[in-house]
Amino acid sequence: RVEAVTAPHGRPAADRERVMGGGGPASFTPRTPEQRARVSGIVDGAVAVVSGIGAAAAVSPFLATVDRAVVAAAAGNGGVFRHIARGFAEFVTKPRAAFTSPALGMVVGVYGLTYAAANVSDVVGERRANASDASKAAGKFAATTGANMGAGVMKDAAFARMFGAAAAFAARS
Repeated sequence: RVEAVTAPHGRPAADRERVMGGGGPASFTPRTPEQRARVSGIVDGAVAVVSGIGAAAAVSPFLATVDRAVVAAAAGNGGVFRHIARGFAEFVTKPRAAFTSPALGMVVGVYGLTYAAANVSDVVGERRANASDASKAAGKFAATTGANMGAGVMKDAAFARMFGAAAAFAARS
């Protein structure tokens, strides 16, 4: 006798194939209407934003270090790996300066905005029961692309001013 495989929440495994977020099958299990009704849309959206910013804050020290190293190397101010090593060393030797730097704040802003847009898109899509999977995906793509491109261009321009050729020239003078 073959029994249906069930997920930890009791739904058949076939239902787990519905993917709303990223990450592949079973990465997102939609809540039931009763579960959604227990949480207001405002609270749901706030949790989505806070979790996006939290995730960005967790990965941003690594991303900021690599981003800064690439800009400095592109400006002819040494090799990428030297700047990456220097950046990681700064988090160990001067943690207060590293964690309060404008560069890190900008990277947290870019990725926090991007992750928050993705999460809020998932919340909106989940709460719009009549929306097709294609429209949910298109909405999420538009939200995350707009957030990332807009904030990323502003951050890159600031990084070029901070760590680019002019900054390298000023440091040598």
